[in-house]
Amino acid sequence: NYNLVVKNTGNITLTNLVVTDANATVTGSPVSSLAPGASVTLTAVHALTQADIDAGTYSNTATVTGKTPAGADVSDVSGTTEANDTPTVATITPAGSLTLVKSVNGTVPNKAGKVLNYNLVIKNTSNVTLTNLVVTDANAVVTGSPVSTLAPGASVTLTAAHTLTQADVDAGSYTNTATVTGKTPAGADVTDVSGTTETNDIPTVAIITPAGSVTLVKSVNGSVPMAVGGVLNYNLVIKNTGNVTLTNLVVTDANAIVTGSPVSTLAPEASVTLTAVHTLTQADIDAGTYSNTAT
Repeated sequence: NYNLVVKNTGNITLTNLVVTDANATVTGSPVSSLAPGASVTLTAVHALTQADIDAGTYSNTATVTGKTPAGADVSDVSGTTEANDTPTVATITPAGSLTLVKSVNGTVPNKAGKVLNYNLVIKNTSNVTLTNLVVTDANAVVTGSPVSTLAPGASVTLTAAHTLTQADVDAGSYTNTATVTGKTPAGADVTDVSGTTETNDIPTVAIITPAGSVTLVKSVNGSVPMAVGGVLNYNLVIKNTGNVTLTNLVVTDANAIVTGSPVSTLAPEASVTLTAVHTLTQADIDAGTYSNTAT
């Protein structure tokens, strides 16, 4: 909003004083008559554009033209005082700000090597246009960055992907943050660390469902002896059939001596072979078979 003060600085009455402003709507013009030394105040309004705000200032001038009793035109370009024609400059305060919200997109996988997908929503929460918005994530591959320009109030969605490691799966969750940095029209940096909503910077946590499981396969190794005191040999194959690393795997067999137990650690899908021996008794031979299990 502007005030426009028209003053008759001459010694004759002026009539039909018309104020024009190419970039504002003037109210109160024309003024029918103005006596020498008298003043009248008009108003004008200009609707700010985004370009005005991005510039940080808005410069404007108006012109007044009136007529003397003899019909001659008298004119003046507006100034900041009666003595100048300096354009009126309104300083517009920039308020650069933005938010980054990170969320898991889709189902969280629960196996090493699978891809955890994210959505990254950048919103320009400021009053100026932001440019060159770069999203960085040390532990994910971001697609769609940089964003060349983003108007105030506008949002854009990028994606990111993280390949789960066995350590991620073993931990049972994966915590991640990203950062966005953009530039104001004045060249200043504005930045935000991702959060779960626009109002926080809480890291995004993906819960990874553990599924621990293991198998044990026991088989005779070599030929079966037929005499008392003969040694019956076994292979014991442990396989980790779950999605998490297993530790301290202990094989027990009440009727055989197991070698290689405990196994300190076993990755998912990995196998390890232990051995066991049982010394045949007369009862075993008399029975014709020997049945055995291990755990």
